[in-house]
Amino acid sequence: MLWKLGKKPQAEEIIIPMLDDYSGNLDLLQLGAVVYLDKAELKKAKALLRRIEDALGPQDRRVKELKYAVFLQEGRWNEASGILQELIKQAPKDMALRRDYAFSLSAAGRWPQAKEQLGTLISQGERSKNTFWDYHNAVSRGSDGFFSQFEYLHGPQSLRHYTTTQGVRFWLKPELAATFGAVQETLRIRALGDTPGISKQIYGNILKFDYAGIDSLQVLGQWKPVYMSGKTFNEEGFSLIYTKNNLRSVLGYDFNHLVREPIQGLDKQGRLNHLEFSNDITFFDRLTLGNIYEVDWYRLKGEENQINGKKSLGYKIFSDTYFNTLILRDPYFSFNFHYKYTHWKKNFEGAEQVIDYIGDEKIYYGGIYLEKRIGKTWQVTGSFSRAYDAKRKFYYSLSNVAVEAWVKDGLKSSLAYEYDYDINGTTGAGNSGMITARLDWFF
Repeated sequence: MLWKLGKKPQAEEIIIPMLDDYSGNLDLLQLGAVVYLDKAELKKAKALLRRIEDALGPQDRRVKELKYAVFLQEGRWNEASGILQELIKQAPKDMALRRDYAFSLSAAGRWPQAKEQLGTLISQGERSKNTFWDYHNAVSRGSDGFFSQFEYLHGPQSLRHYTTTQGVRFWLKPELAATFGAVQETLRIRALGDTPGISKQIYGNILKFDYAGIDSLQVLGQWKPVYMSGKTFNEEGFSLIYTKNNLRSVLGYDFNHLVREPIQGLDKQGRLNHLEFSNDITFFDRLTLGNIYEVDWYRLKGEENQINGKKSLGYKIFSDTYFNTLILRDPYFSFNFHYKYTHWKKNFEGAEQVIDYIGDEKIYYGGIYLEKRIGKTWQVTGSFSRAYDAKRKFYYSLSNVAVEAWVKDGLKSSLAYEYDYDINGTTGAGNSGMITARLDWFF
């Protein structure tokens, strides 16, 4: 009774000492397993589960309920969802089971099925705001659909970068999605002194795959052939995303990416390969510690290197160590702090005269993030950060605001604006802003 009333510490003080004295009482053993699961003491919970299963057999409902709860804590999403599917057949109106089933499907990346289950929950009377937003997320990620996106970046020295993308995504299997799209980019910068202006058009196609058939692992792949100045460049990449309990790791590699920054790199058809390895871990569902480690390898055709004809300009290392702490849950409000270090290991002296990438950096920056859901269809987010580059000796600010609206069940629109103040990038010192507008139609 104390446990059901939410007085968990008092209930634990009574239940745990009784487990040895009444080891044959299956109801008590089941309650003890629930207590240990609530405390995330999996080893003790599984020991009690084995005793209950030996007594009742694997097909008993109580055994299945405990087993799926253990699987959820272990991140064995597909096994948990398999048991939940069996239990729901026996109790199709059990809302708690459907919520857990939808959660396991979402965690496993089986978004079309998660969307179906969350839709069933809503149709059966579950009207909470969180359920509607879980459903919106599942619709976004688990539906076939069309999308159209426009980006406009304006930066120092009259840099302009326009990007339009249209495409379609569809699910080939419950765990496999494919995206086809077309992209067009326009980049311009005006002449400055003896430096001529640049104007480039880039056209491309996109083919992406998203596979989530393995517990805790998501596999992404992309092929993007782009066309510029009568030549084709095949941009390729993959990512492995591992998520289990409070740990998230990402390993990604992009190959033959056509350089857009600095824009002068387009004139020399500069390319880079990019490696990313990142990890973060969350404690107490509130504090996140993480690190992002990246390497860029810079190259171009030898004839474009006016200094010595070498194809490689070296490589650049990026390391970003950070923490994020949650302050409020509704509205969601958090504070973060980063230390970012970069170093360009040049292949020869004067490599920056070939393509002037940003040199070494030592950046300290901290900021806030705010997210508020308004009703069941609107969401507003915003962030602000202040940074100092101790290597290049300057301060700058980064800010962003975005609005997302569900016009109706299968139609989502979003608008975002990012403004960076007093930056000092590849086009020089100044301010920059970027507008992103997107429309998604799901079916």
